[in-house]
Amino acid sequence: MPDKRTEERVFLRQWTAGLSRQPLLKLVSFLIAVGGWLYVQGEQVVDERIQAEVAWTPPVHLLPTETLPRYVSVAVQGSVSTVRKAQRARVIVKADLSQATAGETLVEFAALPMEGLPGKLAIQGVSPSSIQFTLDEGTTRKVALSSITVGTPGEGYEVVGVEIDPPVVEVYGPRSLVEPLVEVQTMPIDVSGMAGDSNLSVKLDLPRQVRLAENVALEARVDVEPAMGIRSFPDVSVVFPKGEWRGAPDQVMVRLRGPASVLREILPSQVLVVAQIPESVTESELVLAFGPSQGPRLELVYPGVHERVDETLIPQSIQVRRR
Repeated sequence: MPDKRTEERVFLRQWTAGLSRQPLLKLVSFLIAVGGWLYVQGEQVVDERIQAEVAWTPPVHLLPTETLPRYVSVAVQGSVSTVRKAQRARVIVKADLSQATAGETLVEFAALPMEGLPGKLAIQGVSPSSIQFTLDEGTTRKVALSSITVGTPGEGYEVVGVEIDPPVVEVYGPRSLVEPLVEVQTMPIDVSGMAGDSNLSVKLDLPRQVRLAENVALEARVDVEPAMGIRSFPDVSVVFPKGEWRGAPDQVMVRLRGPASVLREILPSQVLVVAQIPESVTESELVLAFGPSQGPRLELVYPGVHERVDETLIPQSIQVRRR
């Protein structure tokens, strides 16, 4: 008896031989079968949803107080081929409000004319089916601008001011939304990592349906300076020239206010108060004050840029006498 492998080889030869006989006829039959299947599939009735664009025609001088939908979803029924054609088409729902008046307005989308939809499709419904909104008279108003910042400047720096240019603009929108406006903020200005002044283009955080009456380029000037700090140095000794004088008190407190990065670098041992007494002085007693730039006075000495630091001595003056 032939084994199983022999039977399989015989069957394969017979099947191959069958395919080689009348190949054109078999190919035509196959193509007809496939075409018939595709036709049946294409004519099958299906339910589907397609997206339709809403073309709004607003009335002159009237504006909606809320954002109107740009698209609606249309439920349709038809053959697969027709539905596919509709999905590729630009379907437009025409919402003509040119004759509407101020106040509440109701729009029924299913009752509006539709363009671009193949005629063999049956419309089953529209979502949303309707929308109710208010139409209000359009008006303008001048408003002041203010800024809001987010983020943290570079280490050792701080934002000391933001100036918006121009500081006042004119906006346009529905009267009920525009009239209450007195001030409008910018969109958040990111100051992250800033270590110096910057000029940035900004946009406004306007209410919906409100816009700039004219196209204006808005700029924010961000003033960034070294962060300020305060350091106090108690018990700072007063140094007298040549040991000829002595004072009371002979120690004072020094308080410095300036860039925090500068103040951090100052060591207590580097802070001195020097009694400046010219040799031409003949008096035996004097009052030395901190502040004068000439004559007998107290002078503060420490490393760094003095022009950027506010200096205070407590007390501001001392009494000295010759030894």
